[in-house]
Amino acid sequence: MNLLTPPARFAAIARSTRQATVLALFLAPLAAPPAHGQDAANAPLREVREVLRLGDAVDVPDWLTFAAEPRLMLDASGRLFVVPGNDPRIRVLDSVGEFIRYIGNRGTGPGEFSYLYRTGFAGDTLWAQDMFAARTSFFDTTGAHIRTDANTGQPEMGSGYATKMPLAEGRQLVVGPPGEAGEGQRARMAVAIGPRDESRADTVASVLESTTMEIEGVGSFAHRLVAAPPVPARSPDGSGVVVVDWDIDLPDRVAVRRYGLNGRLTAESTLDFELREIPADVREAYIEEGIAMFRRTAEALPETVGRQVPANLRAAVIRGSIIPDYYPPIATVFVTHEGRVWLRMTASGEDDEVSDWLVVGPDGAPEFRVSAPPGVTFRAAQGDRVWGTGKTEMDIPYIVLYEVGPSRG
Repeated sequence: MNLLTPPARFAAIARSTRQATVLALFLAPLAAPPAHGQDAANAPLREVREVLRLGDAVDVPDWLTFAAEPRLMLDASGRLFVVPGNDPRIRVLDSVGEFIRYIGNRGTGPGEFSYLYRTGFAGDTLWAQDMFAARTSFFDTTGAHIRTDANTGQPEMGSGYATKMPLAEGRQLVVGPPGEAGEGQRARMAVAIGPRDESRADTVASVLESTTMEIEGVGSFAHRLVAAPPVPARSPDGSGVVVVDWDIDLPDRVAVRRYGLNGRLTAESTLDFELREIPADVREAYIEEGIAMFRRTAEALPETVGRQVPANLRAAVIRGSIIPDYYPPIATVFVTHEGRVWLRMTASGEDDEVSDWLVVGPDGAPEFRVSAPPGVTFRAAQGDRVWGTGKTEMDIPYIVLYEVGPSRG
């Protein structure tokens, strides 16, 4: 299903006039890194051994029923918190996958949700946000509801929104709202850390407000070729923020920056990757799919989008997209309670099933590389155990636990 954002969504975004300008604005200048980073390719290989699989059958308990692959979180004691996409009840499992309890329910009362959105921990307190009700509920370690706060700021839609996520010690991570953008530029948003009850915050990074395909005068389509730097990730207990950054034009150097609750940089390391060129046929396929996506939407909405077809649609797709010469090094990131940073490396080629990971230790040095089994995405880890999700051949989501050990190859 195509995602079309109305033109009003982009009131604060100046339209792109040429691709080079868009790419140049993708990343604010990095702080001067060391002359050489640590070579990611030198990290030793490890393997995973499956320990446990949950939910990969047609007839499963209610707590293992998912419409899509769930999000996973671990608390400090190793309990697994499973956040489904179709059910406002968070599942809590023990360290061996046994069901403990539900947290939350559908509704409009305290601790209830119409649509369960972002979740996380602030110390040992669980928080969960309701997208449509614009509020955040807090729960203690037993799952008891503590309080529900209205989300401050404007709703997360339209120009001027800000995403706010609780951190520990009364702090919060704030992303947005979009800033001003000049001619040929896309608006950027500050990633900042500050007190939960105040508006002031310390900026730690800057991200683009939109990285999808934009067609001038129409809106934005959920179509992109590459992951966008920088990528922020909260520590699992909300005790800090990690920002993974690289240059979109020359993505051979990755900076991993750690920030404390006061917004100050506490540690930084750099990793060197090989440049991997995006083949011409891959770029061409992306452009052709963008053209087809617009035409499908124009046919479905003839009275609106159908009347705004650019004279040169191919040029509009290219101008409204971000199409660099090289694959980005990193796709997604998560952080563990031990301070490890799991970096999912971007796959190249036609194999979308590939999921290769580089794990960086608390000291910033690469510890090991590991591949997830085909179709599995790692979501959370603790010690030598990593939890992931996947789908069966019948498209049934499941949860899987692995142990990480030495490579036998």
